[in-house]
Amino acid sequence: MRRVSCEGQGGRLYFPVFYNSRVPPCVTGLAWLELWIVTRPRALSRICVYSGSSFGASPEYAAVAAAFGLACARRGLTIVYGGGSVGLMGALADAALAAGGEVIGVIPRAMIAEERAHRKLTELIPVETMHERKHRMAQLADAFVALPGGIGTLEEVMEVFTWLQLGLHLKPVGLLNARGFYDLLLQFLAHMRDEQFLSSKHHSMLAVSTDAEALLDRLTSTMHVHVPKAVSHAATNDA
Repeated sequence: MRRVSCEGQGGRLYFPVFYNSRVPPCVTGLAWLELWIVTRPRALSRICVYSGSSFGASPEYAAVAAAFGLACARRGLTIVYGGGSVGLMGALADAALAAGGEVIGVIPRAMIAEERAHRKLTELIPVETMHERKHRMAQLADAFVALPGGIGTLEEVMEVFTWLQLGLHLKPVGLLNARGFYDLLLQFLAHMRDEQFLSSKHHSMLAVSTDAEALLDRLTSTMHVHVPKAVSHAATNDA
């Protein structure tokens, strides 16, 4: 299932559309093609990886990033990432390329001008804005993984997890919880679930592992189905 939108009298309207069914008449031409490319379910061949542009406090983080890049290359998985040459991003790309893997970088032109771009990638795609960068990465990928990183990494993976919750895509989303890096985030997500701001079904859609191979196994075997997000109406006070 995917969701498409059209402009209506009441503003932008969203329509749930199941695969092999017809889309609203306002979605035609290139708009239809783009929606199909972004949302269609497919075998895992490209994985979008979010990670820090710093190395972090421990050399283990760089080792984890390199191990993940190597694991993807050995499985024939193309890495789609932010195109940087520094920090964990660089360690990830370097390891995958050294093992004969393919790596696609997507980076704003301003960052290329600042010489942050990796110059030896399989493909480097320049874009104008951060929003365009995220959209292009999502368009190219069949699954998403966050390695340790900063607020940008957190924002990116939580956004695609939100899109999964809303049924805007059905691609697997995972965290590589190296050195317990995401333990506090996982505790907070469990707190959201317990306080009924995140359903148990949606909570369980996030794949988590401390091991690269185990995480890739789970992402490869995952086939999500859309679970509609419950809509809560304001409680009435009968007192």
